[in-house]
Amino acid sequence: IWAIVILGIMRDKEAVYCLLDVFESDEDFTQEAAADALVLIERAHPGSVVPATIEFIERRIDNDPFHAKIFAVGVLGEFVDQISVKNFLIKLSNYSIKKLFTFFSSCPVST
Repeated sequence: IWAIVILGIMRDKEAVYCLLDVFESDEDFTQEAAADALVLIERAHPGSVVPATIEFIERRIDNDPFHAKIFAVGVLGEFVDQISVKNFLIKLSNYSIKKLFTFFSSCPVST
């Protein structure tokens, strides 16, 4: 965990993809540390984390066995003032609503 914390303190933008990969673990305290580190890096180097995080989430839209995108969305939540983040979160919510509608419309209706 300390290596993750140090990467955040150093604001090491070269560590972005490694930190995103931490979201695939099942250790929530390391996931939280990675999220905090990514926020620090994005604040120090605008544009270094947000695009990679959006890409990370998009690759896991339909298959995310570790629920990694939950932590990634948390990172984006720190940057909702950015247009690209707002647009992506709207797109993501619309996708989720359509997916739920499709699921419920395929359920049998009892009368």
